[in-house]
Amino acid sequence: MAKTKKMTIEDLAIMTKNGFDETAKNMNERFTRVDERLDGIDKRLDIIENINIAGQYRRIEILEDKMNLVKTTLEKMIGKELR
Repeated sequence: MAKTKKMTIEDLAIMTKNGFDETAKNMNERFTRVDERLDGIDKRLDIIENINIAGQYRRIEILEDKMNLVKTTLEKMIGKELR
């Protein structure tokens, strides 16, 4: 017959502490993975934002060029310089 050990309050406290320590370790590992994923998402969003901004700048440049062409054409038609 196997001998049984008597459980003490200290033994229970150690077991509880070990359980909390293991849980904390697992949570830290998961949060690290989440942080890495969020960093990757941030990088992709930055790329998308920069592409969109560059596209908007180009569109504005095209509109400015067209407005200058309209202004020049009007100036020629009325024979005087516009502001």
